[in-house]
Amino acid sequence: LALDVADRGHELVVLSTMAGADPERIEVYLHSDLLTIRGERRRPLAASDSLDYLHAECFWGPFSRTVVLPVEVQPHRARAEYKNGVLIVSIPKRQTDARIPVMIVDE
Repeated sequence: LALDVADRGHELVVLSTMAGADPERIEVYLHSDLLTIRGERRRPLAASDSLDYLHAECFWGPFSRTVVLPVEVQPHRARAEYKNGVLIVSIPKRQTDARIPVMIVDE
């Protein structure tokens, strides 16, 4: 499963083309910094059709892909949309670069 991971400033956006995947069988899991996408592409032609492939590149069957996200995220605010064979997962980033005040102590 091919994925693109993009940074939109305040969130990460993960894109994946899944033409032919059954929307009811697509699963998206987000745990800590790991994003997992699972699904299945079923052959559009019945297995009983006697086909003699001359060239075959399309993947049919179950698929799964896990990617480590490059920044801390807020999993509870993530959202996913599947439209026209493209899955778009938007994941807000967690603010991690908070400034820590330094107290000056005279000795």
